[in-house]
Amino acid sequence: MQNPSHNGVYRPETLGMLCRVLDESLKSIITTGLLIDGGDWRDEIRIRLAQVIIAGYEQGERDPVVLQLEAVSAVGPAYYA
Repeated sequence: MQNPSHNGVYRPETLGMLCRVLDESLKSIITTGLLIDGGDWRDEIRIRLAQVIIAGYEQGERDPVVLQLEAVSAVGPAYYA
């Protein structure tokens, strides 16, 4: 299901939810030991997580847990080397 165009503008509640999902996604990667906090690639992973989360939201996903799972899964083990 496609989300109607919003011209890149999100409601404050939506931004808050997306930011929480991003923070929780990064935290789950760090706390599982897959990524050392402060590693050189942290910004790259954060960007990739954000891209996946926003893409999921744009495709109609509204469940924060599902968005987080999709984001963490998409990052993949290539970043954890």
